[in-house]
Amino acid sequence: MLTAQTLARRVAPERFATFTFDPGLMAGTGLARHYPAVARAFAHTLLYALAWLLPGGSTVRRSSAALVWLLLDAPIESGAYYNFRRERRPLPAVAARDDWADDLYATSLDLAGLSGAELSP
Repeated sequence: MLTAQTLARRVAPERFATFTFDPGLMAGTGLARHYPAVARAFAHTLLYALAWLLPGGSTVRRSSAALVWLLLDAPIESGAYYNFRRERRPLPAVAARDDWADDLYATSLDLAGLSGAELSP
């Protein structure tokens, strides 16, 4: 969220939009593949059933369809935070911290060996 907010403010906002997408808690991603067998079985069976019942639960198919819709058909507002197909306002408090966002931006550029001038419009 901090990166999307910073890029929306600093890097050519008139040329492209940045946004944050929350795909929800998803079963079937393979993230549990290194878990013990019992935990994998739990993740594979019960989480699929709970994906439709839990708040924020989803499936890979449902979340990917929402992301494709955002990328191709939605009127994206740069810097926005989306949960599936809904824009969420207000942003979580962490995303409103411009001082944190600026620090993350500067640190990211430094770690990548870039300067802010290289990313200006």
